[in-house]
Amino acid sequence: MAKIILTLSPEDLENIQLKMHAYARDWKILRRLRCIVMRSEGKTLTQIMKVLQVSEDSITEWCKQYLSE
Repeated sequence: MAKIILTLSPEDLENIQLKMHAYARDWKILRRLRCIVMRSEGKTLTQIMKVLQVSEDSITEWCKQYLSE
């Protein structure tokens, strides 16, 4: 599986943090946003999988979706 690298600008990070606050009660969306932030921080797939309790495929899909938007 190809390694996806995310780099967030300060504006992107602020936007995601605002969305995380807005969707604090929707754990599905919050988990996806947290995944994007963790990936941009350089966390490995294994680390993200352990924290968020999701599969590698889910992480890859969420990152691809973010990059396509």
